[in-house]
Amino acid sequence: IDARFSWAGFFSLGAHVQTLGGLTDTTPLLVWAPLISGIVMSFGLYAVAISITGRARVAWLSVLLYHATNWYQQDYFAPQAMAMIGYTAILGTLFWQLRRAPLPPLDAAHRVGRVSQAISRTPGRVSGFGPGRTLAVGGMLLVVATATVVSHQMTPMLIILALAAFA
Repeated sequence: IDARFSWAGFFSLGAHVQTLGGLTDTTPLLVWAPLISGIVMSFGLYAVAISITGRARVAWLSVLLYHATNWYQQDYFAPQAMAMIGYTAILGTLFWQLRRAPLPPLDAAHRVGRVSQAISRTPGRVSGFGPGRTLAVGGMLLVVATATVVSHQMTPMLIILALAAFA
């Protein structure tokens, strides 16, 4: 059994891009994919780093270090590269929301009450975001996660683990 049977979403999208672009083959996609995916990946990496550190210089240094030490070379025209971009976008958005809308403090006096509060508390909305905009951001994350499910086998499991950690 070939594991690539579950990567149909990525290859179907590649075929549609080829047809829409009027390309006779996908060589132009193959040539430019590492550069484009590296640039797009930089946005997600920067978002994660700036959300964690709060410092622009450290965030840019993180992006530079990632590209300088990218030893696994999964940035070619493949499902792994697109799934990694989606995963990084999800992480960047979640870290950004957590930083901009921190969790309410725990104020229960007893340990059981604090644990109960910790489990049931939810972060507030990001400043300037109403319910519709917050729902739209969540909807976009769902679209990215869904696209990842039909494109790559392992990344959806990592998304679930990351969502569990954020929860």
